[in-house]
Parts: sequence; C-alpha cells; structure tokens
Amino acid sequence: MSDTSKILLMLLMLVITSNLLTACKTTSIAETEKSVCSIFPAITYSSKDTPETSIQVRRHNAAFDSYCKR
Repeated sequence: MSDTSKILLMLLMLVITSNLLTACKTTSIAETEKSVCSIFPAITYSSKDTPETSIQVRRHNAAFDSYCKR
C-alpha cells in the first residue's frame, strides 16, 4: 500500500469516527420541554366554535400553561 493510500485511509477512518461520536447526542428534558413549548403554542377559539370545542381548547391551553409556564 502506498503512502498516499495509507494517508487517505487514515483520513477516511478519522471522518467516520468523528461522525459516529457526534451522532450520539443525548437531548436533555429541559431542551425537549423548550422545543415542545415553542412548537405547540396555545390554541385560540372563536364564538363560532361549538361549546365542546371551546371546552377542549381551554383544557388544552390549561395543560399548556401548566407544562410550559413553570
């Protein structure tokens, strides 16, 4: 095997190893909570919605407030 081939092989192994090491990142609960709260904002409803819908929206928003505004 030539020196150039050895160097290329070593570089390839380095790239593969570095990709494997960075691919296993653990996400903390706090990071997950922040992302969930920014993705799922409170829901709005109108006077045209049925009473059941407005009750469900209020329940959802109460759960959202309880979870995201700690």
